[in-house]
Formats: sequence, structure tokens, C-alpha cells
Amino acid sequence: MLQLNKVIEDAKAKYISSNKKASSVTGSLNNQRSIDYLAVFSTIFGMVCLGYLVWVILVNQHLDVDFKYIWLSGHLWGIGASPYGHAYVQQGQLLFDDFNNNPFFYPPNWWMISTFLSMFEYHTALNIWRWFNLSLIVLSSLTLRAGMANAGVNITWASMMLYTGLVALMQSTFRALILGQTSILIYFGFCVLIYGVISKKNSWAAVGFCLLLLKPHIGLVFMAALLVFHEHHRSLLFAVSITFLMALPSLLFPDPVNMINEYLVGLSMYGNDIYNMHNNISGLSNIIYRLTKIEIPSMAISIGALWFTFGVAMIINGQEFSGKNWRRNKSVAALVMGASMAGIFIPMHLNDLLFISPVILLTVMFAGEFQLLFLVPFLMVTRAYDLAWMAEKIIGQKGGVYIDWITVVNLAFAVMLLLVIMLIRSNVSKSK
Repeated sequence: MLQLNKVIEDAKAKYISSNKKASSVTGSLNNQRSIDYLAVFSTIFGMVCLGYLVWVILVNQHLDVDFKYIWLSGHLWGIGASPYGHAYVQQGQLLFDDFNNNPFFYPPNWWMISTFLSMFEYHTALNIWRWFNLSLIVLSSLTLRAGMANAGVNITWASMMLYTGLVALMQSTFRALILGQTSILIYFGFCVLIYGVISKKNSWAAVGFCLLLLKPHIGLVFMAALLVFHEHHRSLLFAVSITFLMALPSLLFPDPVNMINEYLVGLSMYGNDIYNMHNNISGLSNIIYRLTKIEIPSMAISIGALWFTFGVAMIINGQEFSGKNWRRNKSVAALVMGASMAGIFIPMHLNDLLFISPVILLTVMFAGEFQLLFLVPFLMVTRAYDLAWMAEKIIGQKGGVYIDWITVVNLAFAVMLLLVIMLIRSNVSKSK
């Protein structure tokens, strides 16, 4: 009888054990199936969003707002004239019915790009520019993935397709393509800089700096962020040298001193255009204007941003970071902080804000449990117009508060700065 009971107990134990194993296998299969479904969704999402941008280009082939000014500058440089003088406005009025009569605000280091594009007929050049920018969105994702892999962070292709789709879905991306703007090239420059910093390749970092300096008010902030780190001095020196060489052909024309003077005079008139006034751009000048009605020159704000960024970078450099790659992580933390500073201080339009996108990937390199929170400011910037419209309907009409995309963006960068501070503090505290 006892032997029979023992046989029954052994059978029960085997049955329970087999059920547990089956349950474990089933759970693993279900988890794997969920991961596979998510990967498929992410891939399809990215492809659909990129397809949407292809459609945007195809249906707006002859619509342009800003590219004409880059093309015109190259055209003038190509015939030996300066785009910073009276010839620019005169030629613009002759060639374009919707010319805005503003000076050419871009610096002389655009010479190579704009003269190359001016070699083509205007509409052909416009289409080349748009397709080139679309390819840069994909290339930026590949560059980021390669850089993260060099840091030991392997991001799956499905995750990168999801990220690329989110970038493609940004209203900044849509506006950059429609307006013929330069923001996607600046975004690519930030991605190249990140790759160079993470991979410890000075030449790549220098190229990234050069691309960012095509919009100096953005590029200089990132230079200030990395200036305190001696390991980046060589790439900074390379970048300054290459940028000078890029601008040099424009200085070989007669009377280069007068050309530079005309450029600076035109630049001082930037805020006179209605779209560049304090109430139509984001950043600190907009916040001060809305609170006090005091107009602070954009140049003064930009200079203040450089000093403030440099000071914060010195504080970051003076901290003790945890982890094997603590030195590299300091540089990456400075880049993330630099992106936050640029967003908070520098006056920008919505299409300029594309450059912040890589931040949501860079935060993965740090210890902490709130990296996903960086999606909040990113998504706020991604659909700033839509969120402003919804907030205005829900809050604005009831509370008498005016909410627009600038309000959303300023709030997004305030949240982002707070998260960056939390991220840095969590990494510093673990080392002590």
C-alpha cells in the first residue's frame, strides 16, 4: 500500500513539474511573440512615416519658401558678386515674385553648398535639396546606431525604424521639407558629432561641428559644451580650420572686408522680419517678452547662452561620473545639456528644433530609471502645433490663457532641462 502511494506521489510530482515547464515555455513563446509583433509594428511604422515624407515631396515639388535664398546666394557667388549687398535683393526681385527683400542671413561658410546647388536650374536644385534631405534622415539614424554600438549599446533595427518614424513624423521635419529649410542638415550634423564623440574619432566630430556651424547660433553652443574637455580640443581646432576653408572662396572676391561688414549689418536686421520677432520664435527672448514686453536682442541672448553653457559644462567636467566609460559619458552629458541650453536660450522656429531628437537615444547610455521620461519633451516638440491647438481648446478658452506652439516648446525644453539635471545627478551620486 505504501509503495502504491509513493508511485502516485511521484506521478503527481512529475505531472506538476511538466506543467511548470510547459507553462514556462508557453510564457517565453508569448513574450517572444510580443517582441516580434512590436518589431514588425516598429518597422512598418518607420516605413509608413518615411513613405509619408516621400508623398510630401512629390505633391509639393514646386512649393518653396526658404530654399530660393540659398540658391540665389550661390548664383551670385558664381558670377563673382556678393549675396550680402544690394545685388542680392535686386536679383531676388527679378527672379522671384515672392522674394521677401530681407538680407541673406546665412554665413559665408555656405559658399560650397550654395554654389554647388546653383549649378542646377532652380526647380531642379530644389528637388535635389529635398531628396537629399530625406536621405539624410535615414543616414542620421544609421550614424546614430553605429555610434551607439561603439558605446556598447546595441539598438535593434526595429527600434531604429521606430525612432526614424518618430523623426519623420515631427512637424519640424515636415516644415523643413516644405519650406526648403536647412534644419535636416543641422540635425545630421549633430548626429555626426555624436558619432565622433562616442567613437572618439576627432575627424568625424570635426565634420559634425562644421555642419552645425552652418547655423552658428546652434553650432557654437555645442562647441561651448565640449570646449572644457581637453580630448575634444583637436576636433574643435579641425572644425574651425575647415569652416574657415569653407568660407575662404567667398572672401577671395574684391573687397572682402566690405562683404563681411555687409553680412554683419544684414545679420543685425534679422529681428526686423515679422517671422523673426520675439513673439514668433521660441527661447528665452520670447519668454522675457511675453512676461515683461521687453525686447532683448537675439545676439545678446545667444552670447549669454554660450557663457552659460560653458559654465555648466565646467560643472559637469568637475563631477565624478560612475561607470567604466565615465570620461566619455561626461562628454555625452555635456552634449545633452548643450541641446537643452540651445532649446531654452536660442531663438528658434519650429523647423529648427529637429536637432533635439538624438537626445532620447543618448540618455540610454546613463544609469537611471527615468530615461523614458525624455519622450515627454520630445513628443511635445514633435507635435507642438497639435498640442497647442488642443490645449487652447481645453485650457485657453476657459482660463483666458493664450497657448501656441511656442508655449508648448518652451515648456518642453524646461522639462527637458529638469530631466537632464536629474540624469546627471543620478550618475554623479552613484559614484560617491
